Amino acid sequence: MNKRELNQHTKKLLVSIVTIVVVIIAIAIGVFMNKGKEVESNEEIDTKEPIKVSIEQIVEYGDDIANKTFTIHMEDLTKEANFIDLDPTVDTMTVGTTEHILEMENEIFDVTVVVEDTQNPQFKGVKDVIEFEGEEVDIEKELRKLINAQDPVDGELEVVFEIEEDKDKGNNFHVTADATDKNGNKTTESFSVVVKTVAKEEKEEADKTVEESKPTSVASKSENDSKPKQEKPRQEQPKQKEQKKEKPKQEEQKKETPKQEKPKSENKPKEKEENPPALDTGAPPLNNPSGLPSGATLSQELLPSYHMYSYSKSIPGGGSITSVDVSSDYGGSATMIGTDNDGNNFIARYHVNEDKIGYQMIGPMGKPNFTPDDVSLLFEIGRAFARAYGMQ
Repeated sequence: MNKRELNQHTKKLLVSIVTIVVVIIAIAIGVFMNKGKEVESNEEIDTKEPIKVSIEQIVEYGDDIANKTFTIHMEDLTKEANFIDLDPTVDTMTVGTTEHILEMENEIFDVTVVVEDTQNPQFKGVKDVIEFEGEEVDIEKELRKLINAQDPVDGELEVVFEIEEDKDKGNNFHVTADATDKNGNKTTESFSVVVKTVAKEEKEEADKTVEESKPTSVASKSENDSKPKQEKPRQEQPKQKEQKKEKPKQEEQKKETPKQEKPKSENKPKEKEENPPALDTGAPPLNNPSGLPSGATLSQELLPSYHMYSYSKSIPGGGSITSVDVSSDYGGSATMIGTDNDGNNFIARYHVNEDKIGYQMIGPMGKPNFTPDDVSLLFEIGRAFARAYGMQ
């Protein structure tokens, strides 16, 4: 090989080496550039801000959201999400606005939840006109027995009463009742209260009427009342003494003999009338009943205007009714007798003309122990007997 050929071979070798080096450098540059793009792409992902979603749906105070969902709208796509997946957990027992985070399908959302209380307190026991009866009535105390307010979530609420006397009408009062729940929702009810006072004389007359209308089970007082009537023969004893002075005149004794028999003839009907009303007041006869309450059995027809029934009925508070008397006197009435929730004997009378119930204890002073449900039941039973006789 000559010197010229050697130089050409050396040049080819150098060109090959340079080419290889250039290729290696190009590859290295390409790899480096690709890594730079990946890092840049990762930085873009890391710095991407979370999507913010505004919830228009209202969550009600006290709602159970364990299975409740809401919708996320994203351009051409919608997604359903669960409230229980929000962080932190939504507290529906606290009214207000709270911020939460939701992670779903490699995406992060900022979620705003609004809890609102839209339900007002509800009253029970309120009527347009409420009537009380008695000489001294604590109106607010009696109203608290009849009326209460409830919140659907928080339960029973305190009721505030404002009582103002009607200056134009005696014993009439204007009342407002307010109830406010935990979150400030307020309900106000307005109604009237009428207090009917019973004078002592009227009360004594009512007591006498009650004693006369008692059945045999509670007629001990009527028996005592009848004793003085049986003592009338004693008032004629002086006449018997006169008979002793006039013994020779046997004919006059014969004349006075009918006088001695008069007390006996008076005693006989009285013995029969120990329990029923003493006199026929001239009240119109009762109609034939139709549709009497179940379990009512006629025990005695004392007068055409006065019928007595055996009737057993428990009242909600624990007491019971044992008998019912129906009378057409004074516009018609149904009188119920039994024991109250403390076991004391009571008498309650439904007045047809006034469409109301009145009641009192038998024996001791005071009012029977009744719940509002007891009074309502007594009213309904009295009215049912009256209607059965066509008095309404």
